[in-house]
Amino acid sequence: MRDIGLIAEKNGWRLSFGGNAASKPKVGELVADRLSDDEAVELIRKTLNYYLKTAKYNTRSARFMERFGIDELRKNVLE
Repeated sequence: MRDIGLIAEKNGWRLSFGGNAASKPKVGELVADRLSDDEAVELIRKTLNYYLKTAKYNTRSARFMERFGIDELRKNVLE
């Protein structure tokens, strides 16, 4: 559940992003659920590319999410 979380569910995969296990523990926020295998892999790719392109160097994913928020992330990675 750190950084990227991928959980198998009855109806597909559930993807979360932005978790942290350090001094300020936090479970990642839900990006999308009910994803097929291919959709999950593609969404992980898009999420990581957006993070790499947008985050300041050395920013933890949890701090990135505090700054940008789940709505902004979803807007940029979901089609």
